[in-house]
Amino acid sequence: MGTLMKNPSNKKLYERLGIPTKQASLDIYADVFERKINWMRSSEDQYDEAVFDLGSVCESLALNYYYNDKYEEAAKHARMCIDYTIEYFFGKWRDELPIDGKPPDAAKRKEFEPWENMYRESMFWASCLGDWESIKKLSEYPTAECPVGRYEPRLFCIWWLLVAAVIRGEKLEGLSYTKAVEKSRRKYFRLLLSMLRAILQKDSDSLNSSLKDYLDYCKKNTFNRPEIDEKISRDGTFMINWARHKGLEVTYPAEYEDRIVKLH
Repeated sequence: MGTLMKNPSNKKLYERLGIPTKQASLDIYADVFERKINWMRSSEDQYDEAVFDLGSVCESLALNYYYNDKYEEAAKHARMCIDYTIEYFFGKWRDELPIDGKPPDAAKRKEFEPWENMYRESMFWASCLGDWESIKKLSEYPTAECPVGRYEPRLFCIWWLLVAAVIRGEKLEGLSYTKAVEKSRRKYFRLLLSMLRAILQKDSDSLNSSLKDYLDYCKKNTFNRPEIDEKISRDGTFMINWARHKGLEVTYPAEYEDRIVKLH
């Protein structure tokens, strides 16, 4: 796991990454969080939506606290994001809350309700906290029954179904998801797959080569996007943390130091 770096300048991370102060504000989410908490407590029939929204709000708060160099608060809200996601995926409400005016049906919910962004974000933060037990738990949920391409692009969903399957212990080369990523035109996901293979093979040299290619790709194609959550590399950070968890030596060019999230 990475260690927190001392800031060589007086600028906060969001300033170094070129994020406008207004976008990195903590106030824009604090009020939303309180409203969602009250909603969850008062609207039992919409508990599922409230839990889903709270996970998203906590994720945004964690990221903005991190951009403001407030690491303890970032870690606190990252933990909350993970907990709300676990509740969303596995809470007893799935067997108790009616769906579309009909009796509870957990299988139907899994077939039709969103999962992909919550899984990605909570996995990212859990890896930053070194919480691999939560990662194992979270990875029990994404299976073939989940919707693919309904809320997010098909390949995005396929990639995270692949990650979940591998974490559950399934063989990479035996998964249909693997072939789908290999044949894709999306270099972004092919580079992630190269890193995953290197991690599973415990090949630090191959990993670091693919990681550099991935970060170079992000420099040209994602870090320059206006969305503030694109200014850091969630997926790159997750892969780095996974690799280090597996005992690999990870290195990457110093120019990307601010793009990799480190909470301890």
